[in-house]
Amino acid sequence: MPEIFTHIGMKLRKSSKDGGCTIEIEFHSTAEDTLFNGSIDIDTLKTLICNTKNISESISDGLASDYMSELEKADAVYECLIKSVEYGDTENPYSYTAYAALSDRIAVCQGYSAAFNMLCDALGVKALAVFNDEHMWNVVLSDGKLYHYDVTLDDAGSCSYRKYCRIPEEEFIEDDHHKNYTLPHIDLFK
Repeated sequence: MPEIFTHIGMKLRKSSKDGGCTIEIEFHSTAEDTLFNGSIDIDTLKTLICNTKNISESISDGLASDYMSELEKADAVYECLIKSVEYGDTENPYSYTAYAALSDRIAVCQGYSAAFNMLCDALGVKALAVFNDEHMWNVVLSDGKLYHYDVTLDDAGSCSYRKYCRIPEEEFIEDDHHKNYTLPHIDLFK
């Protein structure tokens, strides 16, 4: 299953009250150490994951057709997200999740990236998150080549449009937002 969250640490601990399980979640910003450290019960986590998956499948149903190439499908995901999600609410821990991007339509780069991965997965497109110390975006694997997509920097509230859409790895320029990034290993796409 694709990531609902990106770069989030989770610790499982048993609750002393009722013997149930509580999940401690740490949301790590790429620009800050730890923005949020809280607890969520296992039922709430299951509901969040289920709701996010349902929303993702619902959105992806109308995004692409079977005759489209992988990159055309990734482009459709990109277009959907840049038009429907806005950057913000860094104090809300859910802004770092695909749920916030797909349901609340407000997210930070990690939420955009997770939503991009989920929608691509629903369409059969291989996508993973890429990050550096300050930012997160996505790459898509198609015909053995990697292509960069940065929905966050190209959304409706930004000053660029389609600047970071389907950029081949060999042409990707490390500007201030993308320098010193780490690419996922190709084997992770399998």
